[in-house]
Amino acid sequence: MLGTATWLVDPLLMLSWLSTWRRRGGAVVTLALLAVVLSLGFILVRTIPVPDNQTFAYITPGIGYVLWVLSTLCALLAAGRIDRVEATPCRTSSSEARGRAPAAAGRCASAAAAPS
Repeated sequence: MLGTATWLVDPLLMLSWLSTWRRRGGAVVTLALLAVVLSLGFILVRTIPVPDNQTFAYITPGIGYVLWVLSTLCALLAAGRIDRVEATPCRTSSSEARGRAPAAAGRCASAAAAPS
């Protein structure tokens, strides 16, 4: 049963990447966390069905599995970063105080222009 549920990791991972790109904080963390849990759960699966002769084949995790899990962990780290950046208020940097262009002009300028 767990082996079947791990097929959901790839769609969850894709949705978390799309949500990260669109900056949807809460949804990103949830999707990425589900992807990490399910991908780590695949280590418990020892056999997978072989459709050609309707038998089961023994599997051992290799580099592909490690990269797959690392990909889900990267998505979770990015999700946490997006969630943290959205919660951080804009501040005036020292370069703005000296008259230089701000590093994050687009995000902070729109927040500064909003009426209070």
